[in-house]
Amino acid sequence: MGFSASAGCAQGGCSLPSRARLTLCCFCRKFTSRDFSYHYEGEQFCISFPEKILPFDPSQWAMAWHKSIIKFYRKRKMNRKYIAILVIGLSLAGGIAHADENSLGPLAKMVGVWEGDKGNDVAPAQKSTGAIGAPAASPYFERISIVPGAGATNASEQDLVTVQYHQEVFRKSDKKKFHDQVGYWIWDKKFNTILHSYCIPRAVCITAEGKLEDPNKFEVGTDRAIAESIFMKNNGTTRMFNMSMAVNGDDMKYNQVILTTIYGKDFSHSDSNTLKRVKQ
Repeated sequence: MGFSASAGCAQGGCSLPSRARLTLCCFCRKFTSRDFSYHYEGEQFCISFPEKILPFDPSQWAMAWHKSIIKFYRKRKMNRKYIAILVIGLSLAGGIAHADENSLGPLAKMVGVWEGDKGNDVAPAQKSTGAIGAPAASPYFERISIVPGAGATNASEQDLVTVQYHQEVFRKSDKKKFHDQVGYWIWDKKFNTILHSYCIPRAVCITAEGKLEDPNKFEVGTDRAIAESIFMKNNGTTRMFNMSMAVNGDDMKYNQVILTTIYGKDFSHSDSNTLKRVKQ
């Protein structure tokens, strides 16, 4: 019996990245536990580690693979030799996850699920309020899910690593979602640059960047990298975007300002919130 790293899973439906995958040659059946999926095909045993437990946390990994071994032993009546192989494989996979965390650089601290209920949105009031264009404050709560993303190389010399995220924002007044955003935080190690690229379902996308002066604070801005629909260009165009976000341990805080021209005048649309990481 032996084990070997695998660039791809033998299970056709497995879409997890190869960096979080390991193949052991042992078994030929399928078993699924809470934290790990075990795929069997012929004599290949593929252990797939989902992104939700990246980046590497020694205590989390130790508890996860210990529980998995006990469950597997009870269900399959594995002997000690098989258990030893499984332990080695899971340990190696932990090393792979640790390497993945290191490769994310300053972005690694962002990975996880974040929630906060201290948000404040100041936007131009709608026509229906009777105070069109006046500042209207909306307290909100939100949830941001951040996972490792795909890397990229631009023009043969700019190597980028990323985390991708989904942000959902809800008004406190009626609990309804009023903002949904998907995007990437991007790190360019060579040029010491942080980039933030995102889109919202108003047919508006923005890419902002800034120098990484502090590994725990990300400040980006732009007045040109803005894509928007013809309607938005004529009725609510975005002219400038600036954002500052600080991450310290399980605490995240951000402030952002979007300068728009709407209802015939300029308006500084601002958002801020403080969040806690609720899941790694």
